[in-house]
Amino acid sequence: MNRKLLIILIVIGIVISIVSTLLLQQIIKNIPLTTKTITTTITPTTVTSMTNLTISTTHNCISQDNVFIVIYRNAKPLDIAYKSLSQIISEVLKSNSSGQFDVEFTLCYTDLEELPQDLQSLLKKQFNFYPIFALRSKNMSRVKIPITNVIFDKYENSIYISKPNITWYLYFYFAHNYGFQYLNISGVYATITVIEKPKTHMNATPIIGSKNARYYIYIYEDVNCPYCAKLYHEVLPIISNLIDNGTIAILLKNFLVHEESLDVQRYIVALYIATHDSNLVYDTMKFIYDSLLNGSTVSLDQVKEFVLNKYGKDVNVENYLKLAEDIINQEREEAIQYIIVGTPGIIIWDNRNGIGIVVTGFKPAEDMIKLLNFLNKT
Repeated sequence: MNRKLLIILIVIGIVISIVSTLLLQQIIKNIPLTTKTITTTITPTTVTSMTNLTISTTHNCISQDNVFIVIYRNAKPLDIAYKSLSQIISEVLKSNSSGQFDVEFTLCYTDLEELPQDLQSLLKKQFNFYPIFALRSKNMSRVKIPITNVIFDKYENSIYISKPNITWYLYFYFAHNYGFQYLNISGVYATITVIEKPKTHMNATPIIGSKNARYYIYIYEDVNCPYCAKLYHEVLPIISNLIDNGTIAILLKNFLVHEESLDVQRYIVALYIATHDSNLVYDTMKFIYDSLLNGSTVSLDQVKEFVLNKYGKDVNVENYLKLAEDIINQEREEAIQYIIVGTPGIIIWDNRNGIGIVVTGFKPAEDMIKLLNFLNKT
């Protein structure tokens, strides 16, 4: 973990501690959430069971008072996440003002492009992920709420915009601990949309398909992840025609969640650096995942034997192992920055429009197609 990220975590840890643990637990336990298993998703039934808050979708959000504003880009926010977050923020402000500020905010959604131009420009400079949230309340400035300056930046007309690092931490915290997802895209639950493309190291990132493909599908994986194996077995063969015709390319990244994966994962990264053979790496991963689906994990020696038989000769990777481990660590940090909290982590990036969708956990082929279609229409 880099120093900047560590500092952010420490600062936000102090902020969250202002609210009593008991209070947070009481709020959370009364809100139906997904489990910690990241492959579990929020069902439509769960979403519609929440009826406490008034919700509107309007470009006039910033003209209302005592409103919790969710600002998004293209993809509609998921009600349950922002009802929960609105309630938690309300309790934080109430607690930190000794009960003087006791407001239940109306929930209002607005597309970024519907905001005034000056506010749009400000947010585009500050944020590289969406949705984000803000408050508008004329009463907040009349009550002493010290935590307000920690969580929000004040904008004109009594608008309080959440700070980027605070927003990121809250999203990461709830995604990691309670399975929160923040978007509903054609019935597919996703984490966030992003406007910053993941790094592609041409000498270290295997690309399956055309480098000129419109869509890049980044897969953050772990060789001991059964849902990664399921993705390779059930999804990639179905969308292989889109790889063949140059519509999409698959880019393989690393996000280790099992310590025992390091030796094999490091060897595979070093293998690509040594050979620049994406298909060799892809076939090796399929070999590993096929074994995993059949109930057994492969050893490093078994992987080396497979590569020897497939490539036709032994590959000396010793000189690249240190670099490979550095890349694995960098890609893990990168995944966390995209609020990827488990494997497989997936980012579908539209090279034409410069926007991406982040999802965590296994998604069936029909969901992947829905996400691609959504990007095609943006």
